[in-house]
Amino acid sequence: MNSSITLWRIVIVAVSATGLTDEQREEVVNALPGYPTMSDDVATGQLIVEFDLEASTEQDAINHGEKLFTKNAREILGDVLTYVGITALREGDDSPMPRDFLQVVGYAEIASLLQVSRQRVRELAETRTDFPAPIARLAMGPVFTLQSIQDFLDKWDRRRVGRPKRVSV
Repeated sequence: MNSSITLWRIVIVAVSATGLTDEQREEVVNALPGYPTMSDDVATGQLIVEFDLEASTEQDAINHGEKLFTKNAREILGDVLTYVGITALREGDDSPMPRDFLQVVGYAEIASLLQVSRQRVRELAETRTDFPAPIARLAMGPVFTLQSIQDFLDKWDRRRVGRPKRVSV
């Protein structure tokens, strides 16, 4: 069993950084270890955060990175910063940074993306035939690929806002 410590580059894709000031975003990133960087994916509105840490295995690196990211966001913002993907790359690995890992979201993340309540997301999922099908159903509920939700958002006609008008009889 190899228990040597390795340097890992952690990549976290935050589902949406809307509503955060540039100062808040920088504060969250700069609190992370090992040359943290931050970039925006303009096409998806996602925030990509990268930083280095030491761990003995890839899973340990991912677990530690997740805890650091969540802890810093909670301390700085007073809340967690929702993310949809996390991966680790070993230092010195010549393979390109994996950016195509499957990104999944549940009702809470979709609500943030669509700027509606979780109840509204559930209603959309249950009543709209053009709403994407879940890729799995977990104890916490159905999960969807982020790309399928973004495709839905691009086509969604959001004419109805708020409660429907009352019809008098």
